[in-house]
Amino acid sequence: GDAAAAAAAALDEDAATAEDGEEAPLSPEEEERRQLKEEAAALEAEVKRMRIQASDEEDQLRQMGKGGLMRLVAEVDNYKRRRKADVESAVRRADQKVVAQFLPLLDMFDELQARRGEVSTERLDKLHGNYQGLGKQLKTALDKKGLEPMTARPGERVDYTKHEVVQWLEGEAEGTVVDVKAPGWSVGGAPVRKAQVVALRAPPPPPPP
Repeated sequence: GDAAAAAAAALDEDAATAEDGEEAPLSPEEEERRQLKEEAAALEAEVKRMRIQASDEEDQLRQMGKGGLMRLVAEVDNYKRRRKADVESAVRRADQKVVAQFLPLLDMFDELQARRGEVSTERLDKLHGNYQGLGKQLKTALDKKGLEPMTARPGERVDYTKHEVVQWLEGEAEGTVVDVKAPGWSVGGAPVRKAQVVALRAPPPPPPP
């Protein structure tokens, strides 16, 4: 009697569980199969999406035609050229900034070289030789950055694209360079420092009587 009652109670519990809609826990093998089915469904959906996208792109290319494709290729080439020019311009500006910072030091070495013969002793000659070696190393490094001289000579006309007039003197030959205070330098064809010159300008008119 007791065993039959227990079995009936168990059946009633199972029936109640089924009515409540609860599922029995899956075995490890069943859980793995369920995950594989979900992954397969996701992969199938992704393949379907890619096929639709490829079909849309194919339709767009068909609508563009040969002329449209040629225009697209030309636009891509133009973009590449602009991008390359922008990069080269950025590199050139960076080089110009670096070179400009070292120009005062280069001026100092040039001045030492110009004044070498004023005083001559064994110690000064040795020291000057060391300076000269450093100056050559600096000039070589700046040359690799594209440093080029911008010449200025007495007697030529002032050219404001490459000359900076630091002093005016009165004279009849207005706009003529009479002295060069510091050389000019450029990098990549762009001035880093204009040549500093002294130039003439016409004297003021005499005061009225």
